[in-house]
Amino acid sequence: MGNIHFKWVTWQRAIDPFRASPPTEATEEQTRKGTIGRDEELSRAMVVDLGDVPESESARRAFNTLTTVWNVPPIPENGNFRELKDMERAALERNLRLYRFSGNLGALLRLGYPAVLELALPGIPGKRFVSLVGRETEELLVDPPVAGRRSLSFSKLERHWSGHGFLLWRDPLNLLANVWPGSKGDHIKELQGLLKETGTYSRALTGVYDKDTLLAVKEFQSLRGIEQDGIVGDQTLMLLYRSFDRFEVPGLTAGRR
Repeated sequence: MGNIHFKWVTWQRAIDPFRASPPTEATEEQTRKGTIGRDEELSRAMVVDLGDVPESESARRAFNTLTTVWNVPPIPENGNFRELKDMERAALERNLRLYRFSGNLGALLRLGYPAVLELALPGIPGKRFVSLVGRETEELLVDPPVAGRRSLSFSKLERHWSGHGFLLWRDPLNLLANVWPGSKGDHIKELQGLLKETGTYSRALTGVYDKDTLLAVKEFQSLRGIEQDGIVGDQTLMLLYRSFDRFEVPGLTAGRR
C-alpha cells in the first residue's frame, strides 16, 4: 500500500508542470477593470466634492491656500475674484507675482513651488481648482482633500488636470523688469552674483548682460531642466531664488500634512 501511495505522489508531481495555470490575459483584464473602476470612483468623488463650489469660489479658496504658504493675508469671501486679472492684482497687493503656468505636470513639479491646478471635471461646466502643496514618494499632496484623501497619485491627478495652473512667487531683487540681454546696471551685477554662487558664472561682476552672462543663464536653465533661451523670466528667477535659503521661498512639503 505504501508503495502504491509513493507512486501516486510521484505521478502527481510529474504532471504538475503541465497543469493549466489561470490565463494571464484574464488576470491582466481584471486588474485593468479594477483600476478603471477606482479611477471612475475617484472622478465621481471629485465631482461631488468640488462640483458644488462655484468656479470663482473654488479659485479663491485655492489662491488662499497659497497665501497661507506665503504667510500673507487671504482674500475675504466677499472679495472680487472672477478673472485672472483679479488674481494678478491680489498677488501684487501682497507683494507677490502671479505666474500662469501651462505645460505638463512633471515640468510644474520641477519648479518645486506650491501651485494651483486647474481641473476639468466630467459634467461640470467651467473649471475647478485644487492646490498642490507637497509630495510623498509617488503621491502628490493636495488641498482641499478629495474623497477624504489628501494625497493622489501623479496619474490620477493628471487625468483631470487641464495643463494650466498658477503659482505665486516673489521677486525681492526686482530683476524681472530690469534684466535682459544687452542691459546694464546694478541689477545685472546682482544677477551675475547669484549666477556666480550657483557655479554657472565665473567672470567679474561687470554689470553688463554680455555673452558670458547669457551663457551662464543658459547653463543654469539647462541644469534646472527648463528652456535654454537665455531670458531671465519667471521660471528662471523662481528657480534662481530657490537656490538660496536667504530668500525664504516656500517649497512643496514632504510627507503628509
